[in-house]
Amino acid sequence: MARVELAPGEETAVSFTIDAEQFQIIRKDGSRCWEPGEFNVYVGGSQPDEYSCQLMGRAVVSDTVTLE
Repeated sequence: MARVELAPGEETAVSFTIDAEQFQIIRKDGSRCWEPGEFNVYVGGSQPDEYSCQLMGRAVVSDTVTLE
């Protein structure tokens, strides 16, 4: 894992992999499973709400992952 530091106004592209294990749900009995469906992934440390968009001046970066 690497940390990317940017100066104000600077932009760069980054890529990363989210492993399937990171989508596991841990049940009350400790067993693990995957639930199918669509999951929204947000990047950048901001909440995906209108106020965060106003503060940042742009939409929060997000993508949708589908598990079957």
